Amino acid sequence: MSAIVKTHTPFSDIECLLEALDAIGQKYTLDGTMIMTDRIDYYGSERFIWEKDRYVFTHDSTADMEGRYPWNQNNLKNWMSVSSFLKAVDTGYKESYIKKMERLAEEERKAEEERKRKIVEAKRNEIVTIAREKGYFIKESTDGKQIQLVLTRTV
Repeated sequence: MSAIVKTHTPFSDIECLLEALDAIGQKYTLDGTMIMTDRIDYYGSERFIWEKDRYVFTHDSTADMEGRYPWNQNNLKNWMSVSSFLKAVDTGYKESYIKKMERLAEEERKAEEERKRKIVEAKRNEIVTIAREKGYFIKESTDGKQIQLVLTRTV
């Protein structure tokens, strides 16, 4: 006898989950917050369903059998058990998640550099404006990351 099983997964990022499915060659379709795989068991397509803060994988309880799945309607030569499938997805998910975190860290670093650059530029503009109002001649030089302003006024 079989039953529908909900397997809680650690997958919380749809972008990484879809990349992981692509990496292992798993075909899928999106249906709202549900990801329908082309793995078909006794109860239909196995799927990832968004619940609260992560995805839950629903499948037939006997779909975790190694070797040939008795209700394999996938026309697959070798049935990959749910355990093996989720391990493969988990490996791809972790790789995708690491890449995403590295990309986000790089974007954040660049945004912080740009923010600091704007602060320095605003301060430089403020100093130059005030100095010109007071009648100073400004000579600017840059040494690496430092800006040097030389203010001169002739009497």
